[in-house]
Amino acid sequence: MLKDGVHGLLFLSEWERGAVSTTGRITANDFTAEAWFKLSSYLPESQIFSQYDASSGRFIVGLKNTVAGMFIGGTWMTGSGTIPLNTWTHIAVTRSNTTWTIYINGQFYKSGVHNANPLANTTFAIGAINASADGFRGEISDVRAWNTVRTQAQIVSRLNVRLTGTEAGLAHYWPLNEGSGGTVADLVAGATGTLGAGVAWAVSADLPILAALPDTGSWSAAGGKGTVRLWGDGVLGVNGNLEVGYGQSSEAEFHLDGGNFSARAIIGLAGTRKEFWFNGGVFQPNTPNQTMSDLTAAYVSTNGAWIDTTLADGFDITQNLLHDPVLGAAHDGGLVKAGTNTLSLTGTSR
Repeated sequence: MLKDGVHGLLFLSEWERGAVSTTGRITANDFTAEAWFKLSSYLPESQIFSQYDASSGRFIVGLKNTVAGMFIGGTWMTGSGTIPLNTWTHIAVTRSNTTWTIYINGQFYKSGVHNANPLANTTFAIGAINASADGFRGEISDVRAWNTVRTQAQIVSRLNVRLTGTEAGLAHYWPLNEGSGGTVADLVAGATGTLGAGVAWAVSADLPILAALPDTGSWSAAGGKGTVRLWGDGVLGVNGNLEVGYGQSSEAEFHLDGGNFSARAIIGLAGTRKEFWFNGGVFQPNTPNQTMSDLTAAYVSTNGAWIDTTLADGFDITQNLLHDPVLGAAHDGGLVKAGTNTLSLTGTSR
C-alpha cells in the first residue's frame, strides 16, 4: 500500500469551539461534497462542513445526534443508521436538481426530493457554522467539493485515495494533511483555510487514505519484474484499468490477499508472465460491462475472494481460473459473488 501521511484536524471540546474558515464556495446548483471524519462524541448537531448564512441556501453536512444528514434552507434530510464513534467514516452528499443523496463509506444511506435553493453566497467552513454553534467533536480530513454530481461508482473509486487537484469537475480540495501551521491549502482554487481557536493538528494512524495515484500511469520494478500485494484491511481504488505486465520480457503479479480492491477492468499487457491471485479480500468492479482478460494465469488460492457487484453490472471473467498448484488436491477458497448486479464467468475453471 502507498500509505498517505496520517494528518487530520482535531476539533476540541465545547469550551473551545472552532472552525476552519476558507475563502472557497460551492457555486453550482448540482454538486457533490465529501469528507472523512471521526467522531469523538455525539452532539445534538455535529457540523462537518457548511456554507451558512441567514439565506434560504444555508447549507450543512453533518449529524443530528447519531445519524448523518444534510441541510439546505431549513430542511434536514437524515438517514437511520447510527454513525459509530472513534471510527473513520466517509460521507458524500450530492444534489441533482431537487434530488438529495447521502452515501456513507461509498454505500447508499439516504435519498429524497427536497428544495433546489441556490447555496448561500458565503464562504465554506469546516468543523462548524459559527463560534456559537455546536460545531464538531473529533477529527476531519480530506474535504472535497465538486461542481458536478458524482455517481456512486465515482465516489467509491476515489474515496480512499488522495486527489491531485487536477481532477475534472473538482472545485475545491482541502486534504488537511499539512500537519503544522495555521492554514490549510486548497489544491484546486487556492481558497486557503485558516484554523480557528480550538482546532489543532492530529496524527491518526488509522486514517484509511492512500497517497494520490494518477488517473493514468504504471508501477514498474527493476528488470521488469515485480509483485503488488494487497492484504489486511488495505484499500486500493484504481480510477481506470489494472494493467498487469510491462514490456515483452516483463514478469508481473498482483496478489489480492485481503482488503478491498476496486478497478474498472483487470487486463494483461505485454510480458512473459502476467498473473492475478485471489487469496482473500474483495474485488469491486467499478464500471459496467468490463472484463478480466488477457492474463497468462489467474489463480484461486486457499482463501479465495469475494466479487462485489454493487457498483457495476455486467463484469465478465473471461480469463480461465486456475486452482493454486501449491494446494495440490486440497480445495481452494473459491470465488463468492456479492451484490445484486450480474457477474459472468465465461472462462473455464479447473
